[in-house]
Amino acid sequence: MKKLKTPKLPESITELNETQAKCLSYLYDESDRGCVLVASGLIDVALESLFKVKLFPTKLSQDNENAIFSPMGPLGAFSARIKLAYALGYVTKIIHDDLNLIRALRNYCAHSYVGPDFDDNEFALKVSAIQTGKTIYNSVIAQFPCTENSASDSLNDVDGREFLPSRFQFMICAAEIAHQILDLIRTSATEHNVQPT
Repeated sequence: MKKLKTPKLPESITELNETQAKCLSYLYDESDRGCVLVASGLIDVALESLFKVKLFPTKLSQDNENAIFSPMGPLGAFSARIKLAYALGYVTKIIHDDLNLIRALRNYCAHSYVGPDFDDNEFALKVSAIQTGKTIYNSVIAQFPCTENSASDSLNDVDGREFLPSRFQFMICAAEIAHQILDLIRTSATEHNVQPT
């Protein structure tokens, strides 16, 4: 039987907030490559918005904004944003490390001729190393019935169809990281009395 990319969630799941659920909805129908690229893109844009609110509470001119956030600018690369967010204390060491894992998965997906596969052991191991959101994932996943295989191989959704836990874990973890960054943006926007971009 072919495994689903993502499961239909039981109605009893209450662990996901609105931001996480919205983030997951963007990832559901994507290929494995698309899932990683879209998730990392959402997080990258959230980091850019965080810097705009925290570092530049008064609106930058379009020229200055382009110079800073363009691909060749000092905050144009995902890696630069990750490093600076950690250096300035905006994210914890765990989130910093998780962002670097997501960045590495993103780079693999963006630069590999062979599409990534969450069913691949090496890829799944990298996903399992992501810590942020793991508690939420474990709580959500415990509500699914296991197949005859071990829980790490596949699970059944509410309709009895198999799905891959590693992809779902990636989605939950990425959604939680995006949620935490968006919370920082909201808090900072309120403190600086600015509208988040």
